Amino acid sequence: MSINDQLEQITNAPQKDKLDKYKKLDNIQYLSIILYKNQLVTFEEQASIAYENLSKVLEEDEQWTEAAKVLMEIPLESGYRNTSDDYKIKIYIHIVRLLLEDEDPITAETYLNRVAFIISNTTDPEIQIHYKFSNVRILDYKRQFLPACSKYHELSYESNIDKDNRLKCLSQAIVCAVLANAGPLRTRLLTTLYKDERVREGQIDKVYTNILEKMYMERVIRRNEVEEF
Repeated sequence: MSINDQLEQITNAPQKDKLDKYKKLDNIQYLSIILYKNQLVTFEEQASIAYENLSKVLEEDEQWTEAAKVLMEIPLESGYRNTSDDYKIKIYIHIVRLLLEDEDPITAETYLNRVAFIISNTTDPEIQIHYKFSNVRILDYKRQFLPACSKYHELSYESNIDKDNRLKCLSQAIVCAVLANAGPLRTRLLTTLYKDERVREGQIDKVYTNILEKMYMERVIRRNEVEEF
């Protein structure tokens, strides 16, 4: 659905719904989109702000793909204004994250590939973390479990991520290792995870550590353990 369709959808909404939309999206921003959309060359910056605000409305309504499509309308590569790489990366990664919420890793990867060309130009650690996390989620969705396992494990040591999320990354690394095809690399990953101090200290749920231990020791895994996992 194009931005024009989004605007028409709001314009044609029942009065109560329309008022609710206006409460979320400032009237000035809404009118700005209408005024700027036909003059983007002149008002690119103002239009970009309006697009971001409209996207927030859709995101709050959990219309993930529609919110992503609105962000896609932002003119990042037009050449008419100087757009920083940090801003471009921020928008592209936001698009990726929204698309992944609707389980669309194919389109998400297209936008993540755009980030790959310019990610080295940023020194912002938060942006870099979002890029790495988006990358590993796409690998996970594509069932590329071995590289996903390695990336999750790397993220589990990132100092810029809080402890709870680091442990979630560690747990997800175990899941990917268990789901991966058998082979030497998977064996090495299972060994690395099994010997991780945090696993040995019981910092993550026993459901994960029990399966990991049995996989590492090549023991029989019971049906109920698989179901819990």
